[in-house]
Amino acid sequence: MNATEVDKEFDLFISYAKEDEPQARRLANLFHDQAGLRIYFAPRQLPTNESNPQALLISALKRSHGILLLWSQWIDKSEWVALEAAIFATDRSIQNF
Repeated sequence: MNATEVDKEFDLFISYAKEDEPQARRLANLFHDQAGLRIYFAPRQLPTNESNPQALLISALKRSHGILLLWSQWIDKSEWVALEAAIFATDRSIQNF
């Protein structure tokens, strides 16, 4: 394991459309409770008064070992998922699960 991997704060960043939040929340809880993974789940970690949520999400994604993208009929309507996927596509230090 290299220094970059050791320094990551989260094991998994879950990316999802807002319509899929209940399913994403169940997965986040399952991965945390059953596997002990450190999960970045936007509603939990994103402060409601955040003035630059895009920068915060980018930072969280870069501090994650991997990304889990929940694919559904809603995904093409989510600008956040598109942003997160674009970051993943350009940053190979993040693994795809």
